Amino acid sequence: MFSRPLAPLTVAALLASCAGPRESLAPPELLVEVLPRLADVSLDGAPVGKGTRAVPAPAPGSHRLLVAAEGYEPAERPLPPGPLAGARVAVALRP
Repeated sequence: MFSRPLAPLTVAALLASCAGPRESLAPPELLVEVLPRLADVSLDGAPVGKGTRAVPAPAPGSHRLLVAAEGYEPAERPLPPGPLAGARVAVALRP
């Protein structure tokens, strides 16, 4: 088939060109950092869990983040209306 073996660099280049651009299989995420560590986190009224976590980034638009914990004042924050994939939001509650 081939008169001589392909050089390793040529094989790697062929494989790379066949693969095409790589797209992440993971959904885009928004990192929510909270204090106290086990505060309840809700996005647009839906609970997403406790403590600092990555949550699926909502589509661009109007969104509200609520963080609450027993013994602390709850905090509600509007999120920026643009794309939130890869963004980080930090909320520290006051006792």
